Amino acid sequence: MNSSTAIVLSASFFILLAGAYAWWLTRNYFLLVNTTLVSFSLLFAAQQLDLHSPVAVLVSLFCTMLLGGRFLGTWLRLRRERAVSLGLPAQLVGVTAALALVATVTAYCAVFRGA
Repeated sequence: MNSSTAIVLSASFFILLAGAYAWWLTRNYFLLVNTTLVSFSLLFAAQQLDLHSPVAVLVSLFCTMLLGGRFLGTWLRLRRERAVSLGLPAQLVGVTAALALVATVTAYCAVFRGA
């Protein structure tokens, strides 16, 4: 296991933790489903990354797009409704999207740059 695989694995774990905490705050079932799906998809991407497969980049990119769209929707709802209760969950979804982006860049560099 190289360092890029470890980064993707740790991003997957922290995304699962942040998603569980955001679910606990909001009780939004689809938020839990999205973050769990992304976490397991990043585990698959880490396994493919260990094999130097370009599938790892594609899977992690889809995870980033899913969480980025979720963050954008939550943030726009927060701005529209001015609901203070959505502030922390929106920040948590933003953090998970940033972690998925880090995993995507790491997978890209490992597969196509040979790092």
